[in-house]
Amino acid sequence: MKYPPAWRFAPPKDTDRVNSTVPEEALEELLRLASRAAGLHPRGREAGLEHMKHSISATSGRGYSPSSSESWAETDLRRLLEGLKDEPPVLIEGIVTGCRSITDSEGRSILDDPTPINRIMEKFGMGYRISGDEILLGESIPPPTVEPVPSLIEQTAAELGKAWKRADQLLDEGHPDEAVAKIWFVLESILTVFRGLKVGDQTVEGAYFNKVVHSLKGTEIDPTFKMVLDLASRVHGQLSDPSTGRLRHGSELGIPPISPQEGRFLVGFAKSLGYYICSEYQRLLPLEHRLER
Repeated sequence: MKYPPAWRFAPPKDTDRVNSTVPEEALEELLRLASRAAGLHPRGREAGLEHMKHSISATSGRGYSPSSSESWAETDLRRLLEGLKDEPPVLIEGIVTGCRSITDSEGRSILDDPTPINRIMEKFGMGYRISGDEILLGESIPPPTVEPVPSLIEQTAAELGKAWKRADQLLDEGHPDEAVAKIWFVLESILTVFRGLKVGDQTVEGAYFNKVVHSLKGTEIDPTFKMVLDLASRVHGQLSDPSTGRLRHGSELGIPPISPQEGRFLVGFAKSLGYYICSEYQRLLPLEHRLER
């Protein structure tokens, strides 16, 4: 197990949170735990006690010799643990290693979960805790990680990424109509992030694509952005027209499907448009709100 090498020779000193010596009551409970684990050894309790003795001896650098009987094996295990009471980290490592290395008939560790040992150490204020393969001081256990809530633009970028991947997959599978429909549906949704955004003296309004585009074009946005929105609106209109688009509101009979070449162009255009929309949104967002949204 992993812990500072110096602890093998000089464990942490007594503090209000750490015991430099294993309390007698804790030693008794750890011994009972080790004995119970030994009793689950596939070859019987005596073999399990010898296994625990060998494991603890190996991790502590002590010599190992087999006992003459089961009762002597338990007595020798007790003496071994008592001899390590002034070396808590080494004692802990030996018990954990011994318990984890005893397996059932199917090869599964009988005590891979450190919770029982951690409970004993916490109960008697030993000041240590097992986390994975590490022995840590109680006060140094890292707090649980709190995942930051992604901003609106981060969520938008994530949705775009999923849509791009799915659209490319549909194109590769020979379904250009579905690929274009997928990417443009997400693009329509993403454009609504501008709703409620104040640009200059005006606030962007609109519940769906065309209304948001019309409202945005009426604000003081960059001329290039207006040109891009014009082009996007025209393509969107083409795709929405039953006589030409074939993707929205149904389509007239006899309209040919989107070709693979058209599909790749329209998906590629939507990708570029999506990234540009995200960058413009971030640029237009007031500085004090960029980390909040």
